[in-house]
Amino acid sequence: CGAPSAVGQGLAELLLIEDPSGRYVLDADAVEAAIAANLHVEAMRMEMMQIDFTYPMRKTTKKFGMLDIAICLGQEAVARMLAEGAGPRLTVQGTIPCMLAESHLQCREDLFPLGLWKAGKNKSFSKGNSAQRAAAAAAAAAELDVARERERVEYLLLFAQWDRHWFSRHRSGTIHLCQPTLLRHIFEFMLPEQVLTLPRLEDCINEFRPGGTQCLSFPARVAPDEAARLTRKLLVGGG
Repeated sequence: CGAPSAVGQGLAELLLIEDPSGRYVLDADAVEAAIAANLHVEAMRMEMMQIDFTYPMRKTTKKFGMLDIAICLGQEAVARMLAEGAGPRLTVQGTIPCMLAESHLQCREDLFPLGLWKAGKNKSFSKGNSAQRAAAAAAAAAELDVARERERVEYLLLFAQWDRHWFSRHRSGTIHLCQPTLLRHIFEFMLPEQVLTLPRLEDCINEFRPGGTQCLSFPARVAPDEAARLTRKLLVGGG
């Protein structure tokens, strides 16, 4: 049944380490081990202080999910791992709210783990890694799209059971959904609003490059690896 949520903040901060260059990263091996132990890492929270130093300076605190943290650290593999685990809870049930905003992908704020800040470690997350953040977000969004597709089938069947008007029996004995497009729209309407959808990421990433000759456009049902590759190609060049 997983660990109680009370573990959350403390364990989340234990997963945050410094790499040899002194930058904050999530320990990928520890994250994988915690997921294997059914600790619901994707549901953990880390309280962050974010400061926008542009005038007028703004300082706020928010509880980021671990998927938000992985993306802000530009850790594509960890973000994919967490997105795969979050799946239905984040994309459909809405029980794991996403704190990620377009400004985080553009590195506008300085982000400080609040617990470590209070302990005297006033180091912020690395900035200037907007391309890595965008690639991690694209890979995670593609993973979440897979979860949406998987959940959509079950929800359409659930909707259809509400009333006989939603389905009909064919002479061959098979059951046919009536007005499937309307049912799909109902499903989309119930999804929680979040930045981690491929269409919103397209708009956000294309905004990075005002006046650019190329625009990012993800193909339908794009795989996570390909979504990240297309993002990197646009922002940093290469294959």
